[in-house]
Amino acid sequence: MINKDFWRKINSNQADYDKFRRIIIGQSAQAQHLAKQAIFALHRDNMVEAEEKLAESQQLIQKMEIDFKQNQKLRNEPTWSSAVEEFAEAKLFLAYQKGEEVGEIVGVDIHADEYVGGLSDFTGELHRQAVLLSSKDEFEKVKKIAEEISDIIHLLLEYNLGGYLRTKFDQAKKNLNKIEYILYDINMKKK
Repeated sequence: MINKDFWRKINSNQADYDKFRRIIIGQSAQAQHLAKQAIFALHRDNMVEAEEKLAESQQLIQKMEIDFKQNQKLRNEPTWSSAVEEFAEAKLFLAYQKGEEVGEIVGVDIHADEYVGGLSDFTGELHRQAVLLSSKDEFEKVKKIAEEISDIIHLLLEYNLGGYLRTKFDQAKKNLNKIEYILYDINMKKK
């Protein structure tokens, strides 16, 4: 009654998927960690280290894209998506720190939700940068960052974000509120 050959094939396919999934979890964690290190290097104004870490992160992500191209189910693995989102955030922050336009990221397949998540998280890095700049009395730069975050919020308002991305968007709005408070505090202290 039961087709044993069919079920052996199903079992074999699932075993392969599980094996590859474990590899992806490890490689994704490494790629994500490198992207985080790049972000922290940027906060320390270490552009060389940031670019090196991002290049390593990109190589790992590209390797996964090649190695697992035949199984798109693996591409939807949450750890892979998290690594790509962190990579996007780091690339956006790097572009910003270099004075470049913040926009398309080439070289890695980034899904729209990963990009939006990375863009939302990027506002957190801008907020952190604003705090560092305000401690150095560089208030004009803080104002510019507030404008940049406001522009990002305005852009994201065009989308009907739900679930996870809605949470990310709400965090981005909180980052704007925090910078607005910093600016308010600066203005009050000047009076």
